Amino acid sequence: VMLATFLATLTVPLQFAVLFGVVLSILLNTIRQSNKVVVTQWVLQAQGFPVEQPPPERLPSHQLTLLHVYGSLFFAAAKNIEEMLPEVGDSIRAVVAINLRGISEIGSTYMTVLQRYAQALQARQGKLMLVGVDPLVRDQLAKTGMLKLIGDENVFVATPQIGEALNRAVLRITKGERFLT
Repeated sequence: VMLATFLATLTVPLQFAVLFGVVLSILLNTIRQSNKVVVTQWVLQAQGFPVEQPPPERLPSHQLTLLHVYGSLFFAAAKNIEEMLPEVGDSIRAVVAINLRGISEIGSTYMTVLQRYAQALQARQGKLMLVGVDPLVRDQLAKTGMLKLIGDENVFVATPQIGEALNRAVLRITKGERFLT
């Protein structure tokens, strides 16, 4: 960026060269952030903590798949995240829980990704759950209509105890609702 800005100062007026350098810096930072996104699957264990592994390419029918996204959830990364999510394909009654703990705001592009994914799951009698949701993100979901699409009962707000929201979601699916059978 520094070299490109310097070369620009030799060919165009200074204010345009500086503007070019700023725009180039923002563009490169956006590209860098969008490439740092990783989606992982958390596999629950009978004892102890979940095991982290790559997500399946396709969702298994009648199963709960827990996903965690590392990285930026804003516009540049949303397309990458969408490509990394397991395909709904022909799975039936699949449940996907996405952990959002530590995320205090999500961009509109990622909101669109969630909307498309929720609709694809619902079309195959499945559902999307969001766990560890910050109260500000929950308000954002309500204002955009996403809460109505996903269902208020499928959004689990984060608590100070790490994993509590995830445990409530898992308990609801595995014991309370019998959704997977």
